[in-house]
Amino acid sequence: MVLRLSDIEYLTSSPASKARSIAYVYRTGHLRRRVISRIAEHNALNDFTACAPNELLTLALGGGLFAEPHWCDWSHHSGLKPSLFELQSAMDDGAHLIVVIVSEKEWTIDSNRLSDSWLVIEEREIDLGTVDVAVRYFCECGEIHGTRHLWAKPEFSGYFREVFLESGAQDIRSFQREFEKTVLLHTDGVSGDFKTVEAVKGRQKRSQIAKAIKGLLVQKDQQALSILIAALSDLRRRSISPEDFITQFVDVVCLTTDQAGQSAHLTYRQRRDWIIWLGVLIRLMPRFYAVISKQSGEDSERDISLVLIDEAGRQFIGETSNNSTKPFVAMPDVSNRLMARLNMQDSGFPNQFLLSAKRFIEAALGVVRVPWVTSLHEFCLHWLKESERSAANSPMIVSASTEQTSSLDVIAGQDIIINSLKGLFGDGDHSVPILLFGADELSRRTIAMAYVRALMCETRARGEWSACGTCAGCVSMENGNSFGFLDLRIDRHNVGAVREKLTELAFQPFSDRRVVLINGLDRVREIEEAFLDVLERGRAVTTFILNVENLDELHLATVSRCFIYRVQPQLNKELTNSRE
Repeated sequence: MVLRLSDIEYLTSSPASKARSIAYVYRTGHLRRRVISRIAEHNALNDFTACAPNELLTLALGGGLFAEPHWCDWSHHSGLKPSLFELQSAMDDGAHLIVVIVSEKEWTIDSNRLSDSWLVIEEREIDLGTVDVAVRYFCECGEIHGTRHLWAKPEFSGYFREVFLESGAQDIRSFQREFEKTVLLHTDGVSGDFKTVEAVKGRQKRSQIAKAIKGLLVQKDQQALSILIAALSDLRRRSISPEDFITQFVDVVCLTTDQAGQSAHLTYRQRRDWIIWLGVLIRLMPRFYAVISKQSGEDSERDISLVLIDEAGRQFIGETSNNSTKPFVAMPDVSNRLMARLNMQDSGFPNQFLLSAKRFIEAALGVVRVPWVTSLHEFCLHWLKESERSAANSPMIVSASTEQTSSLDVIAGQDIIINSLKGLFGDGDHSVPILLFGADELSRRTIAMAYVRALMCETRARGEWSACGTCAGCVSMENGNSFGFLDLRIDRHNVGAVREKLTELAFQPFSDRRVVLINGLDRVREIEEAFLDVLERGRAVTTFILNVENLDELHLATVSRCFIYRVQPQLNKELTNSRE
């Protein structure tokens, strides 16, 4: 059977031109030689850039929102799952891992930008008709329309609603794989319009997609957060702007939350996890604010109200009134395109980005009127009360905005320590942890925060140690929402939470410089062991500051890795510098 354009898979990041490679992915191998022969025939006709088609054993696929590579294990090479490093080494050595048509870049693969480099066709058995149609389309079409504008089309929304309600749930990785890699869209090659649901061949494929989409709703908070952190970290490796990333992410969340609100099949646990997932989204949005506002050059003092509208035109999160302009859910105005897509009332950037979980849930549930809202609301109120009781166990301590701003220049009585810290700015090397110890907690804290502010200042030249107070880094510190600064307080009631925070340091930071202030490391030995594990892995962009009372309680392995400063309790006395 000759297959049509509906068999072409569009990744979230669509190709800008026909200078994009094509990869044929198939699960059985009996057509391999015939496919290679057909590609060679097209090549001989000069239909596209000259190349030598080769067969690859395994291909890493990824792209769009979740760019982490996925290993495809084909039946004729069962169990072969090389690491990303091994794949890249194989490519560098000239080994080629699948049937491909290459562009001007020849055989190189940029593993972090596969969605920009490959047009992927996946079938259980490749048909020669697919090869013909795909190659001809590739050669004749100057631009391939992507999926970016399909979300607002009623026929596409209806199709996704049908798919979503069709089956049960899978895990997050299945969601990534099915939604980002194998969602097939039947579109018009000229207009990019979604035509019919013919693109999804058979009930089995549609059920897989349905399970994957619903799988987004049943994840634990930490699982969802880990996926988000990985995706955020990938922004620095790929040339994706924060605006584009947030646009893609909100597209997915809006789609799935609408389906969640309409579905009667969600369990009690799924409803809870839906709220947690939305909470993760809202908590992470402020981390982008400094980057976005800096790039846009827009005024940061204006307000924005967020109102999500479902496809039937009914308001389901947030509300507006003539008497109130306060936002129910405050988010950055990432772009005019996002505003239009979400039907938001566009009044610019917010001056408040984050509401408490309680206000957010009350705002969301105060408008939704579906059968399961009552029980969900009761659960959320119970969950919030339990959260408030355990708030004292949180590893996060007082935000920087509540403390008096200090500079290294104005701290009196600490001359030796201050001069030594200033010397570090002259060297430009802040990779060695700083250890402040002594009985005066206020003095230790004051010195530590002055050092942090100087490190986080974006306009400070090399050798300078004073924060300007006006750049995005300084403003985010003052507002208490800097995504490059982590402030931890340790006691025996929050060991697990602190350990989780330390584990997350393995991910790429959200900024060029990350500073971690750890208070009370001398109180819990097992946290000190976790900290040493982090140091062993090492990250040059992370600076650690240890704020402890009793140096003798620390392990020698910790002390030997630090610059050590003893802080005397009186600010008017010169301190003894015990830097080692």
